[in-house]
Parts: sequence; structure tokens; C-alpha cells
Amino acid sequence: FKQLTGFSPSDYLSRLRVHRAKELLISGSGTLREIALKVGYKDEFYLSRRFKQETGAAPSAYNRGTFQRVAVLLTPYASHLLLLGLEPAVIISDSSEYLNTSGLQSPQTMRFINADCSAEQVKSLLLDNNIELIIAANQHLDEYGLNAEQLRAVAPIVEISWMELGWKEHLRLIAQVIQRRDRAEQWLTEYQREEQLARSLVQQSRAAQEIITILVIKPEHLLVYGARNVGCVVYQSLGLQPPSRIKEDMEKLGDKFHSIPIMISELPQYAGDRILVIVFPDAKGSTAHSDVIFKSNYWSQLPAVQQGNVHLLSHDEWIPYNPVSIRLQLQRAVSLFTSN
Repeated sequence: FKQLTGFSPSDYLSRLRVHRAKELLISGSGTLREIALKVGYKDEFYLSRRFKQETGAAPSAYNRGTFQRVAVLLTPYASHLLLLGLEPAVIISDSSEYLNTSGLQSPQTMRFINADCSAEQVKSLLLDNNIELIIAANQHLDEYGLNAEQLRAVAPIVEISWMELGWKEHLRLIAQVIQRRDRAEQWLTEYQREEQLARSLVQQSRAAQEIITILVIKPEHLLVYGARNVGCVVYQSLGLQPPSRIKEDMEKLGDKFHSIPIMISELPQYAGDRILVIVFPDAKGSTAHSDVIFKSNYWSQLPAVQQGNVHLLSHDEWIPYNPVSIRLQLQRAVSLFTSN
């Protein structure tokens, strides 16, 4: 057992229980006695003794504001932490391309772990980096086969839901975990002022009278975007109008509505007066798969195409979904819709 985990069975179980207790303390889930019973201890006194053995402090003295060695699963949450002034020690991800640090100090010591590594490799690397806390969404843990029960022996895990919440809620929850809520609210207040100014400028443009479609071409899918990514800026921040079918889904699902896959024959049903197009390259970096769309009769017959109201946007600039990237997208959108 020790060869496989690095711990004796009793030490491993103790770590699991203490780390789960930390998770419950972070979330404010119950009294110390209730937490003790939830993690398998007979009372709060026994929990306190074990907790102090593991951490050097009693549960009542557990200070979340002192986290220094935090790991995140996938890069968007790394951008949230950097904005809050805490550089993640480790990012577990399949890519670093969406880690936006514009306007922030660039990461100095942050380490990347490929999400395709085995769960045992990830655990070993996290232990080597003395991780104190892991921030992840269950969706991403499941996607990469990194079960929360496996990683809990390394450090407590705080689950921040991905698709169920918007980027502002992500920021607020992460700030609450590391006790930097004031910093988050200050940033959001500044963003709200920029958002209001941007909306007033764009609402005076021709785009305010148009239906705007966000079309994303991937190697395997053709998608129309809704309330997330660039759609968050275009439809929510700037108040521009989506196609009617997208609007219906946004009203039902709010921030949860990411996109809808469509067939090429359905393009006329979703194409508005202006089309924003984002092409994702394939594994080799080619965008040749988009020719199937651009050379089709369905595409050439769209009024927006015939009138030249099509904008080809970079996926690196317009897809990332984190506070820093959204702020940059807002600035780019104002320029896009108000320029001649």
C-alpha cells in the first residue's frame, strides 16, 4: 500500500479525513462536531487531535487566507487566481493557450502538469509540489479521469462548478475560498463601469439594430454560441440581439447555455444581419475544414455574407472565459462594432 500511495493505510485514511474536514471548514458546512461525524470521527475532540497532528493547528485556527501552494485543474481558474493576486503553484491542463495575464504580473514559478497524465502521476507531482489546496470542477475531474477521492489524499479539493456558473460567480467563489472577496468585488465594480460605457457606445452603432450570430467552426462541429465565451460580451455586456432561437435558450438557461450544434443546412435559420465567425484549427493547426462551410451554397446565399457583414475572429482572443480575457473581449467588441 505504501509503495503505491506513499503512505501507510492509517496515515492515508487520516489524510483523507482531515482534508475532507478542511473542505467542509472552507465551505462553512456545519459545526465542528457535525464535520467530525461526517468525516468518520466520533466527536470534535478526536477530530481536533488528528487535525493538529496533520497540520500543526487546531480546526478553529485553520486560516484559509494563508494558502500559498494552490493547484487548479484547467487554465481559466488560474487566471482567476492571478487576478486575485495569488499565483497558482500548479496548473493541471491539456493546454496553456488560454491563460491570460494581460495587465497582471506574468507567472514566475507556476508549473504545468499535463492533464493526460495518469491519476497516479498527477498525485505524485502534486505531492512533490507541496500542494495545500486543489481547485477544480467535477466536470473536468471526470473528463480527465481524476477522481476527487484519489486526489483528496494530496490536498483538500474545492469544487467550483464550471458550466453551472458564469465567470463572475467563478471569481466570487474562488475569492471567497482564499479570503480575497474585497479584491474580487473591487475588480467587478470597475468592470461594471467599463461595461456600462461600452454598452452605451455600441448601442449608438448600427449593430444595435441588427441580429448578431456567433458561428464557431470546429473540425467536428458547427456551433452557434449563446451566453458564454464571446456570447457573454456580445449579448449580455453589450445588449446586442441574438437569433431568436438562441435568445429563447438564453432566457431559459442563462449562463448555462453555451452553444447549440447545427447542420450546415440550418445556417439560414440562425444567420442574422451580422455574423461573427471563429474557426478552431484541427490537431495539426489547419483550418481547411472550414472550407466546407465557406464554399457551400448555404453560406454564399446568406444575406450577411452577400452584404459583407461577416467578421472572422481569432479563437485565441475571443473564446477564453475568465475575467481578464472577458475584459479584453469587451474592449475588442467596442472597436469591432463602432469602427467604420
